[in-house]
Amino acid sequence: MIEPAAEFTFGSWSATQVPAAIEYPLEVMDEIRLAATEGFQKLARGGLEVAGVLFGVRRDAGIRIVTWRPISCEHALGPTLQLSDRDQAQLNHLLATAVEDPDLEGLQPVGWFLSHTRSDISLSLQDLHIFSGFFPELWQVTLVLRPTQAGVARAGFFVREADGTLKADSSYLEFIVKPLHRGSRLADVSPPVVKERSNSRLKPEATIAAPAAFIAETRPPARVDPPIFRTLERPKSPRGWLWLLPVIPGLIVAGFLMKERYLTRDNQPFSFHVFDAGQTVRIEWNQNAASIRNAHLGVIDIKDSGETKRYPLADDELHAGKMSYVRRSGDLELRMTVYPVGSTSIQEFAHFLDPGQVPPPAPPAEVEQLRQERDRLATQVQQLKEDLRKEQTRRRPAAVRRRQDPVTPIKKKPSG
Repeated sequence: MIEPAAEFTFGSWSATQVPAAIEYPLEVMDEIRLAATEGFQKLARGGLEVAGVLFGVRRDAGIRIVTWRPISCEHALGPTLQLSDRDQAQLNHLLATAVEDPDLEGLQPVGWFLSHTRSDISLSLQDLHIFSGFFPELWQVTLVLRPTQAGVARAGFFVREADGTLKADSSYLEFIVKPLHRGSRLADVSPPVVKERSNSRLKPEATIAAPAAFIAETRPPARVDPPIFRTLERPKSPRGWLWLLPVIPGLIVAGFLMKERYLTRDNQPFSFHVFDAGQTVRIEWNQNAASIRNAHLGVIDIKDSGETKRYPLADDELHAGKMSYVRRSGDLELRMTVYPVGSTSIQEFAHFLDPGQVPPPAPPAEVEQLRQERDRLATQVQQLKEDLRKEQTRRRPAAVRRRQDPVTPIKKKPSG
């Protein structure tokens, strides 16, 4: 059963940008910090990211977190928090059967938490997919923790604004979660038993009361010089590196083949384009590109009328290869980012400009002057050609003119 609220010490979180306030027991927040820290320490590099569902009550001014339940993640896609199909099915089952849990009586899912061990306090595309898919209510929240080896964690809540928009790149307010210092129970621990050793035999064990602090007598360690080993010097041969010559071409070819196979396969362009369709635009990309086939997540950012909106693409939407967007202006800037599994993200850009709203550019003054001068010179040349033709015709002899001109037969008068 849930312990009474009087037994908890509550903390609160609020920001001026969002209307909701969040209350949480410090003891519950410490449990969440401990779970994130333990996951961080499970691997030498980066650790494992963990998550859980936050249960509590909804109030007029916000929510109050009371307890939590872990979200199962088999990490089939890596150490980061990426829920497989089986993990998502188990999360659905957890949310559906929460009403049947007597320990969660009167509580409802008010959000979820997750740890980031390789990134900052922000929401990735995978996080946004879980947040919008399993916690879509306007009042439900996301808590992100960044644990450290020292046990302290940075944290921040992500809350939807009144119009439903969400700031995903950072939290409006970060805070530090430190381990709670609970009372010591040394009085319940038996005092230590100290054994003294003499040169001849062991003295009987003596029980000594534990003092407030122990001071250990230390002696400077004896200095021991390292051993000296004699080695035989091998004569240097100027031809010792010649055996590498036949190996170097093979290494170059192998490196090129590995680059072609492992580096460029998922980084192929996916032909991101946008087409005019009246009041809407048709956005298309190559669904058969390797970078699209090997990706399970994508996002399109559209800047329209000076405002940028983000549209996450689910697996089926990403592999459909197209989407439509109702534009508000005739100038759009688009960016598409895909995340192939096991590779870095790939981005392509597109720009849409409505040709009906763009007047043809006015020619510069110098261009217009040159055009008028060209027309004037062409007229003068034509006039000179005509004058030259007339002058040549006038100066030709009469016999030449008769020979060149058509002969007109002269009619003879009939004799009387």
